[in-house]
Amino acid sequence: MGNIDSRAQFGNGYLQAACDQPFYEPGQTVTGKVYVRLINNIADAKCVQIKIRGKEKGSWWETFHRNVRYTDGRTVYQQVTEKRKSRKDFFSGSVSLHDFQAGASKGDYVFPFQFQLSENIPSSFFYKNSHIKKKPKAQVKYCIKASLETRSDHNEMQYKQVLIVREKPDQAVMEKIAKISEQKVTTWCCVNQGTSKIEVQFDKNTFFPYEQVKCKVELNNGKCNIPMTAVRFSVEQELSINCHNHIFRDLIVIKEKQENGAPARHDKNEERELEVDLSQIKYQVPAHRNKGGKHVQFSLEDAFQMSQAQPDCHGSIIKNDYYLAVRTVFDGCTCCAELPKVRIPLNILPVINPQLANFAPPNDYNPKDHEITKITFNKN
Repeated sequence: MGNIDSRAQFGNGYLQAACDQPFYEPGQTVTGKVYVRLINNIADAKCVQIKIRGKEKGSWWETFHRNVRYTDGRTVYQQVTEKRKSRKDFFSGSVSLHDFQAGASKGDYVFPFQFQLSENIPSSFFYKNSHIKKKPKAQVKYCIKASLETRSDHNEMQYKQVLIVREKPDQAVMEKIAKISEQKVTTWCCVNQGTSKIEVQFDKNTFFPYEQVKCKVELNNGKCNIPMTAVRFSVEQELSINCHNHIFRDLIVIKEKQENGAPARHDKNEERELEVDLSQIKYQVPAHRNKGGKHVQFSLEDAFQMSQAQPDCHGSIIKNDYYLAVRTVFDGCTCCAELPKVRIPLNILPVINPQLANFAPPNDYNPKDHEITKITFNKN
């Protein structure tokens, strides 16, 4: 059936749900169709049903100490490890797109549908870090599930389509961004070593994930008694997960480029050009996930999203933002010093999954037309 994927093939035919656009923004109307081709009659066919759900959830493991009281009256101060977790459902609902009165005859069918997204929902998002002790996870997911139900309450056919939501860029698109940072440099917390200054020129603040991010940095270390050993240009990710007012925070340096700095009391400004390749931001995706004690394979849509740089996300549980940062490193003990640095918000535009944009029914597809179903559902 056209370029339908293998998950839509069943013993009695094919069923696939597809949206008309590869992604949607909050507040937009989602339109799509459920395509069905029956190669056999299904006598006990009841209806074609669609279920829609949007949710946000986050978790991590927290280790802390507390008093534990036992049944014998003893109170012991113990180390405890608990899983902090929280979940919010944005909307959920199910509706019949078509009821079969006397079974379903073989042939082609198409069932159009539409529903409106809320204005304030966050971007589709996935984050998991199993390499640190707290093992944080964060996810925002929207999905459409279409099925052909029978009178014996059996799903004759069932297909799950991931719905991608993208927030509008939080920051205005800007070009030729100039920033200056001049700071007093101290060592050992209080020894004044003079001042140092950097001037940074960014080409822009909005990029596709396959672009090169560039900046020019002018280093002025002529009034500082210690050398600037390095200047670093990085893409930084700030993530927070809020579980019932317990908050996990992480600052992740995703990509970084380093160049030499400038000598102490150097009478000439030094110029550096630094570059970071966003296309190198890729993540390993495991073949399976554990669901209810079983290994379940990730869908192609989930695997694609998980492998890419994640978008900005501003939910009630999950916050995710990106920054471009230029930081300096000096010789000596400067751990308490506020060193010259420049940091600006970064917009990374989403990659479009080609599997969500290229569905087409076969040339001989001749469906029976049905009216569009306008869906409303519970919003939380």
